[in-house]
Amino acid sequence: KMRSIQDTFREDGVVVVKNVLSPDSIREARQGLHETLFTKAGVSAENLEETGGGLASLSSTGGAGGVLDIFYPPWKLKLLEDARMWDVVTSLWEASYAAGDDPIFAHTFGPFDPHRGYAYVDRLCFRVPDRISDLHSAGGGSGSGRGRG
Repeated sequence: KMRSIQDTFREDGVVVVKNVLSPDSIREARQGLHETLFTKAGVSAENLEETGGGLASLSSTGGAGGVLDIFYPPWKLKLLEDARMWDVVTSLWEASYAAGDDPIFAHTFGPFDPHRGYAYVDRLCFRVPDRISDLHSAGGGSGSGRGRG
């Protein structure tokens, strides 16, 4: 028997939902991300050996875990506003944080209506291969080289 996405999320804490975004949406988001990385930190996704050290400047954690403080660029907001993405998010909220019936998913302000439009903008993750991270941690390439961007 196949588990629902809600059951998978509640049990595993993560779920992959295939085919939510169209290939065009994914392509636009990738292009937007690459432009944002280059504009804000001089990072070229095509040349991380030379420019990947700049990722640390985009992170309040110094690049640890690939977490970057990129919140509101138009390409990211467009993804978050996609109707199919919204359906998945509200479904997951409904089965977890909004329900208020499981301490693991306790929300500071208690249960809430998962179908109401709440802001769920968060940082993003941009992982690089270990060899790129190690190169910049050792001071190679350009940029500060802090962390594992």
